[in-house]
Amino acid sequence: MTAVRTNSETLTTQLAADLAILQRKWQAAVQPGQTLPSYEEVMLGSLGRLADHMVLLQLSGGEPGVSRTGRYVQQWLGDERWDISLDALPPDCATALMQAASGAQQNLRPYLGTAHFVRDGIVQKYVLLALPTSSRWGGTLIGVYVNEDGFRYNLLDAIFSSTDDGIVSLTAIRDADDRPFDFQIVHLNDGASALLRQPVEMLQWSRLSAGRHMLCEPAVVARLLALIDKGGQDTIAIDSDDRNLSLGATAFGDIVSLTISDITSLKKREESFRLLFDGNPMPMWVFDATTTEFLSVNDAAVQHYGYDRDAFLRMTLREIWPRDEWASHSHALLHVGDSYQSGGNWRHIKADGSEIQVLTFGRRVVFDGRDGFLVVVVDITERRKAEAKIAHMAHHDGLTNLPNRALY
Repeated sequence: MTAVRTNSETLTTQLAADLAILQRKWQAAVQPGQTLPSYEEVMLGSLGRLADHMVLLQLSGGEPGVSRTGRYVQQWLGDERWDISLDALPPDCATALMQAASGAQQNLRPYLGTAHFVRDGIVQKYVLLALPTSSRWGGTLIGVYVNEDGFRYNLLDAIFSSTDDGIVSLTAIRDADDRPFDFQIVHLNDGASALLRQPVEMLQWSRLSAGRHMLCEPAVVARLLALIDKGGQDTIAIDSDDRNLSLGATAFGDIVSLTISDITSLKKREESFRLLFDGNPMPMWVFDATTTEFLSVNDAAVQHYGYDRDAFLRMTLREIWPRDEWASHSHALLHVGDSYQSGGNWRHIKADGSEIQVLTFGRRVVFDGRDGFLVVVVDITERRKAEAKIAHMAHHDGLTNLPNRALY
């Protein structure tokens, strides 16, 4: 993981002095009428200890490569070779060098940047100063000064502290027969402390068997112990009177990593949806946007269409469409946005084989993690029959049923 950007932070005294020396040296080497100083004037002879921090890049003519490296840079790269391609270097180092060198080459000026590298879980910040120079053999040689500015932080701790979700690490405790029977909390973040409603100091190093929080429930501990035996992952729902938590657990040997999320508001929205969906007098269903499988149907749909719920949930939309409308229905689905209403009548087939005419209204939703559509159906069969009857009466004699003058 690497990020290179223009540096505006306060540097250490020694680092600031090094940067000032190099920039003055580059500026002093620029001759009248020249855009860039020569490589020999800047890089050779007088760098002293700074040479250990320099890497010389050849960017002109073919593949970018490393011509020379100082001892400090060799340790940073983990590679002592010269005259190698940038592609042979660790990707994060190669990216940082290339971006800094490109900035210098584009501006024809020294380019100061910073880069962050992850080594063994520790994020280290480095300063890179790229100095473009001309070569007597043609092209551009760029010397890049590399040095750490002393800024470090633990990536794992940063991830732990930056999320509102709870993160907990447990280690299994085994009995004399080598069977796991309990867990000890070895690490947790502030998010876990807030969700478990106990301070970090009280939770860390405590055993679940001795605790009084939601992770200590026997059913939860049993699921975690089973996970130690079989490995892999599990998702556990923990519900109480006032909130709902979702627990994602992953086992690595005797270590279990937990992610705790508060899904109380989500549960309340789901309950509200269910109340409006299940109790609605209009036929409603949710279908999968990709497969058109029915994902859920309400009681009104079951009663109105005559299919039992299990049969409905084994069907796709095509099975309630008349065969002669398959193409038009499928075409309409391809052009549905986030919400829609049918522009005309559709025909649907009920369980007894009879056809009804309907209008449909839908909205895109996420249902059980799947992209779908919530649909409301309005049966207009009887309305269409009544309209047809009125139209017939308007053009036929009421006694003889013969066409009247209005028909001609």
